[in-house]
Amino acid sequence: MQQKFSYSKVNTFISCPQKYKIQYIDKVLTDYQSVESFMGVVVHKVLYDISQKVFGTVSLDRILNHYDKIWAQSWHSNIVSVLPKPTKSINNESQYKKKIIEKYFMIGKECVIRYLKSDIYLNSIKDDYLARLGTKKKSQFEKKFEFKINNVTLVGVIDRIDFFSNGVIIYDYKTNKKLKSKKQLKKSIQFYIYFLAIKQIEKNIDSGNIIISIYNLVHDKVDSFLYLCDELAELKQSLHTSIKDISLSSDFRPNETPLCNWCYYWKECSIKLAVNLPVIRL
Repeated sequence: MQQKFSYSKVNTFISCPQKYKIQYIDKVLTDYQSVESFMGVVVHKVLYDISQKVFGTVSLDRILNHYDKIWAQSWHSNIVSVLPKPTKSINNESQYKKKIIEKYFMIGKECVIRYLKSDIYLNSIKDDYLARLGTKKKSQFEKKFEFKINNVTLVGVIDRIDFFSNGVIIYDYKTNKKLKSKKQLKKSIQFYIYFLAIKQIEKNIDSGNIIISIYNLVHDKVDSFLYLCDELAELKQSLHTSIKDISLSSDFRPNETPLCNWCYYWKECSIKLAVNLPVIRL
């Protein structure tokens, strides 16, 4: 059976081959979810519901009440937070948990408010790239895609796509605390896969009219870019190499980095077997 690859799958292998093996080959499931991830999922759900006009008459109070509801309904017992160092700085565990939950609850709510005030939501984007795109035709949200390229199947979901008479804008919403530079974003396999997906959906579109726009809701920052020919060639080679390495790999070595704290496969990891979980259950 032909393998399917997503950005998450490829990125997991690049970050840590052993995590890739545990997650995608051994198919070990973990019940843990970081509070940061949980917050991002709730924000994405609320933004999708806004796009589907589930509120009838849109009002800030109604949308924020919906956010409260989704947060409460989605909360589960395996949400965790990475412990601070030194851990003895936690004098009152219940108070610490309450502060962490309140902190991320408010960060997520502020993300929703920023989105509602943004040019992206209000469809009043002022961008140098827009002149080439022509008249806006439609928007699609949470667009799933699956296509084959060079005998490889690529799958994923794009947060939002705006279709114009002469081009497309791909939007991706981020809730990361750490900002990436535009140069780092352009080198991401994620957005190259999205670019390829659009080329499959809109067969005749000019590559120079596919705009990638990343909106970091935590920092209220939008980065937009087009790919140049040499950048596309480099990304094509990078994706090809990564998939080839995954397919041929037999040595799924662990790669220890600070991101290990957010992995949750310590019990299965060969270098983390004896480590106490550096997290607190919220």
